[in-house]
Amino acid sequence: MCIRDRGMTVQEEVIGKDKGYSSNMQTGRTVYTPEEVKEKKAELIYGKEVKLTELGYKTELKSIEEVNGKDAYMVELTDAKGKKSYDYYDVVSKLKVQTSSTEEGPGGEAMTSTVTYNDYKEVKGILYPYNNIISSGPQEMDFNVTKMEVNSGLKDSFFSVE
Repeated sequence: MCIRDRGMTVQEEVIGKDKGYSSNMQTGRTVYTPEEVKEKKAELIYGKEVKLTELGYKTELKSIEEVNGKDAYMVELTDAKGKKSYDYYDVVSKLKVQTSSTEEGPGGEAMTSTVTYNDYKEVKGILYPYNNIISSGPQEMDFNVTKMEVNSGLKDSFFSVE
């Protein structure tokens, strides 16, 4: 993942087979431990919903909540370490419309992060959200995908981490 603004790399995260790092303009480069690489790989699986049991998650349908004016199933996910997060699926379309989790903030307070998924478009037979709104504490970032390529001839060397 790489976030660029006006040609400069603002944030970058690289995960290889057994190495990885993150880098941003403010804190520099942080190399991940082998355990962190394993956790990041699990986080980055696109469509991990079909592998939740294999990844050690427990799921429970909690309720139906309103998300963006529509009813959505609220599903509680509990990972192998007991950390909980919540996914919301539109009752009619069955598409994921939101994810939320709570982490400990810098001052020790609980901080909820939410990702809202909108504007699904089909790419090679799969629907992808072209708009993601990420809210974390007082910050909100609105990301819009302008182009998406799937399996577009990447070489193995692209995934090597120095």
